[in-house]
Amino acid sequence: MSALKLRCPYCGSVGHHPVDKPDSKFYSWSKETTYIFEEHTRRDISLRRRTLKCSGSCGLPFKMVETPEIYLEALIKKVNELRWKNDELSEKNSALEKQNIQLQDELKQVKERAQQLSNLATELTDSIEITRQIESKPVTEPINFKLNFNFADFSLENREKEG
Repeated sequence: MSALKLRCPYCGSVGHHPVDKPDSKFYSWSKETTYIFEEHTRRDISLRRRTLKCSGSCGLPFKMVETPEIYLEALIKKVNELRWKNDELSEKNSALEKQNIQLQDELKQVKERAQQLSNLATELTDSIEITRQIESKPVTEPINFKLNFNFADFSLENREKEG
């Protein structure tokens, strides 16, 4: 069996890792992910799997997948599109979070102002009620006004003396 020169995913050893178990069947990805491949390559991706054994220090078996390069290119393209979309959405999310904080502050101020206005409305309602009570009571005693003009003496005696 032929050995491929590649890096072991466990210990990082680079070498010709012999095929431990060949598998001649063609495999497809899960049905949930098939649509990604069909969207970009116009067909489902088929692949071939083999189990290799590390020729380095760990000696562990690991699975390797062989697939045509166009499928790998389609995957890389899709990953990059998703990364760019994620970056764009992250920026929008940050802007929305800032706007949300600002709106929360404004809402707090509106609630405080609404409470102030509610308190004023209560005071005004109380004042109107007191005024109605006063206006509805009949006046039973005369109102006495006393005017005092201390700045001049206008009595008749003083006028006769002057005249």
